[in-house]
Amino acid sequence: MKKTYLLLLFFCLSVANVALAQQKTPVKKSNPPKIKPPKIYNVPPPPPVPKQMEVKTVNPPKPDVSYGPTIMADPSVSKFEKSMICQDCDTLTLDANKPSIIIYDVKWMADRQSRTFRKQPTEKDLTNNYFALQGLGKREWEELRKNFPEGDFSYHYVYRSTLITTPNKKQILSLLDRGERHEGFLYWSGKENDSIVSKKDMARLTETVASARGEKKTSSYYSNFAKDSIAVVKFQQTKNPSPNFAGNMNVLLQQEIFDETILPVQFFNFDKVSKITIQSAKEANKQVVFKLNNKGQFVQLKERSDSTVITYKDNLPYQAIDRYKNTINFCYQGDTVIIKEKQYLKVNKMVDRMFFEVKRFNISKENYANMTLNNGADIKLSKNSNFCVTEYQDERDLALKTCYSNTNWELPLTLTNTRSYENESNKSEITYKLNDEKNLVLEEINSRKSTKLEYVITNGKPISIKSFSKRDNDEYGEAYVLNIIYEYFK
Repeated sequence: MKKTYLLLLFFCLSVANVALAQQKTPVKKSNPPKIKPPKIYNVPPPPPVPKQMEVKTVNPPKPDVSYGPTIMADPSVSKFEKSMICQDCDTLTLDANKPSIIIYDVKWMADRQSRTFRKQPTEKDLTNNYFALQGLGKREWEELRKNFPEGDFSYHYVYRSTLITTPNKKQILSLLDRGERHEGFLYWSGKENDSIVSKKDMARLTETVASARGEKKTSSYYSNFAKDSIAVVKFQQTKNPSPNFAGNMNVLLQQEIFDETILPVQFFNFDKVSKITIQSAKEANKQVVFKLNNKGQFVQLKERSDSTVITYKDNLPYQAIDRYKNTINFCYQGDTVIIKEKQYLKVNKMVDRMFFEVKRFNISKENYANMTLNNGADIKLSKNSNFCVTEYQDERDLALKTCYSNTNWELPLTLTNTRSYENESNKSEITYKLNDEKNLVLEEINSRKSTKLEYVITNGKPISIKSFSKRDNDEYGEAYVLNIIYEYFK
């Protein structure tokens, strides 16, 4: 029993010692320094991706003279532009109680390249065609003076930069912008409450003034315009064409439609030929091609990418479409061939085997508006020992005269040209003849530059062309050679 108690006591003591052994005095540790947590910045989220903007090209605004430009401009340019409106030029005050008629034509007085202004022209400068009253203005000036006497009207031709005003300053026309050309017409009755009548186009000013005055007057040229208008309509009809046209139209087509006369077809027979190619011996890309129908008539001219096409009706050219896509129509009346294009109508008369222009009408919209269908040329045909065509142009004091030794293209043939302008005169001579080798030689001789073409003939047709040129009295240089190639109908 005692042993049992002793064992229990020993066990309890052992447990207590173990518990005390486990209760060690703790080691005091040093506290680490407090570390501040990092500062957190509120970073905003990235902005949303903007929508793609539409880019537009906008013309810059007109400069506002009230504000200076962002980039400093050249002072001389700025000064020039500000001086464009003349500050010390003329002032024309119209007469009160007397009608005034004014035609004005003020030329450009500003030179933008040098940034300077020309001096005002003087009365002496009116001898210079640049400032003189001419053309439609001159026509209307003369018409007005015939219909409205100078004693009853104040006439003014304004050719200087001018401010035109009525006595009460209520109506003003400024011709002071030296960077512009000013052209037009004014009429004022002289009565304070009447408005100024103005026009820009120079046609029927007599009718304009008469209407403002409650009168009826007609420009003298109107009757001629009416006759010309009727003539243009009548010429666009075909009746009784000459039977001689068919065999001679190729020459006229070359001169008036193709504008290509390198091949003198009037001297050769191209029977059964369908195509003629004229090509440089050295430069193969330089060539012209004539195409013919089975009657030997031209139907097409090709030059590089350009082409002119002829269509036929009743064995005569009826219509052409030229290299610029213009439509050209043909009409025939007796021995006359009429060629009408958009801008003109030409009347050509046939004499033997040659064609001569005897009349031309300018028929653009502008010509109709200005009533100037007649081109002002006077063409006369005459025959003495030679057949001569003389063209006079009074407006330019120009005369052109060409005389032919014959009108049948018979060899030898000589053409003499004389051009007279004012006190000057120039002459040239063209000859067609056969040389010792029986080749056709065409030579044009004048005082400045002469040319010669030799057509080498085999079996009645030219197979090549030798072209020569020279200046003054020099010898002809080396020949430039063109070869001629034929294709035939089968």
